[in-house]
Amino acid sequence: MINTMTKILIIIALINVLTNCNNSNYGEKDEYTLISYLDIKIDSSGRLPKVPYVVNLEKGKKHLIVIGTLHSRDTSNQMFKDIEKIFINKVI
Repeated sequence: MINTMTKILIIIALINVLTNCNNSNYGEKDEYTLISYLDIKIDSSGRLPKVPYVVNLEKGKKHLIVIGTLHSRDTSNQMFKDIEKIFINKVI
C-alpha cells in the first residue's frame, strides 16, 4: 500500500511540474494606466460619474473588464441592461 501511494504522489508531482504555467514575460511591466478607486471623481452625494463605471483593459489575448455599479435589486433599472450590453459586446 505504501509503495502504491508513493508512486501516486510521484506521478502527481511530475504532472504538476510538467503542466506548470510558464510565463515567458515574467518580470516585465505591463503598460496599463491604473487609477486608485479613491481617485474616481464622485459628486457631492458620493455617486459615481456614470453607472455602471467601466474599466476595460486589454493586452494581447488577455481582457479584463471591471464594472462598478450601485447596489440595486430593481431588475428594471437601466444599469442591468447596460451591464448586459457590455458583457455581450466584450465577452462573446
